[in-house]
Amino acid sequence: MKRIVLALAILAAAGCGQAEPQYEPGEAHASAKNTAEPKTSATTAEDALPQGAQTIKIDKNSQVRVEWPAAGDPLLKIIVQWYVTARKAVSEGDKDRFRDVPLELEAVKVAYDWYDGIAAKDQAFKGVVRLYDLRVDTRARRGAQISACVDASKEQMISTRTGRLVPEDPDSPVRQIIRARRGDDGVWRIIDFVYSREGCTR
Repeated sequence: MKRIVLALAILAAAGCGQAEPQYEPGEAHASAKNTAEPKTSATTAEDALPQGAQTIKIDKNSQVRVEWPAAGDPLLKIIVQWYVTARKAVSEGDKDRFRDVPLELEAVKVAYDWYDGIAAKDQAFKGVVRLYDLRVDTRARRGAQISACVDASKEQMISTRTGRLVPEDPDSPVRQIIRARRGDDGVWRIIDFVYSREGCTR
């Protein structure tokens, strides 16, 4: 069965001669387990986006490469935050990781079902997935649509029991579309996930 990727973000070129910055998300994860409130800093702070290409380490086998646009809306962080957190949840075998992402109840069920499907097969990610062409497609006072192209051609699934590669034919690239709603508290939360096989080229 073809694998549809649950995704998040990238774009832009790194400075000549400079190494890509490495960063490991989830520093606040320990405290997140003790509260029902999701982390919201990445979706509310109006600070500048990272510049150029960024490599995010998930674990020793898995990385997310994000290509940030030269100038972009801070809402783009939502799709990156989701994608990295989802990968961390699989890597650590911990659904509580999803507390690190602002999710509406509709999206929580989608996230849990996706995780359970991978966990039931004792699988994990290996390789590098590329996220690029990040966009805020639409934005209104209370609603927004954010999307990114996801290239999983250099990523594979492995069995956590044997360490062997799992044969599959992933759909890649696809456009990951996230729809978000702004609550009365000013926090943008994901309400659903959509995919399209159109609009992305390698």
